[in-house]
Amino acid sequence: MTRFNEITAEVIIADKIVPMDEFLNRIGHPYHDIPGSVRCPVHAGGMENTPSARLYGKHDSLFCYACNKQYRITEIASSVWGVSRHEAAVKLLEIWVPTEDQRQEALRQASAFKKPTLDVLLQVRLERCLRNFKRRIPLELYRRWAEAVNDFEEHLLDIPKEYQPMAVESFIDRLNVECRGASK
Repeated sequence: MTRFNEITAEVIIADKIVPMDEFLNRIGHPYHDIPGSVRCPVHAGGMENTPSARLYGKHDSLFCYACNKQYRITEIASSVWGVSRHEAAVKLLEIWVPTEDQRQEALRQASAFKKPTLDVLLQVRLERCLRNFKRRIPLELYRRWAEAVNDFEEHLLDIPKEYQPMAVESFIDRLNVECRGASK
């Protein structure tokens, strides 16, 4: 659980501007062959065989289904490097934003840009649906559906928030119908 005294300006800036996918590549946790899937760097010493985490948005967060927890970049860096969140944020900023002028500009840009995000519950619902299909259909079809889910998530951001849950349920229903057809 995050303590409020761990949240400093550096933590907020690092969480906003350091790209999660680049950081995960740098520490040896690149995308798996299924789009958006990565090995969780926090549990099992980051050495799990099967990816249990999913990356949501380039700068957003990582959700690990084994830990059942959502992580920000400073939380992952803190865990991997064995330092506090503040120290991890300072180190991240030194790597990605080397000069003070660049940090100030990055903060200005980060605060001006608000990326639309899906409700985490909808993301988790889509991911669980896809995981249920993994056991019932051929791997190639599963990969194609994983790509379709990624495309759908991007499309979902264009739909007004009040209609997103209906759109998710409709999409899952269509996948269920296709799954029944594929398993026959």
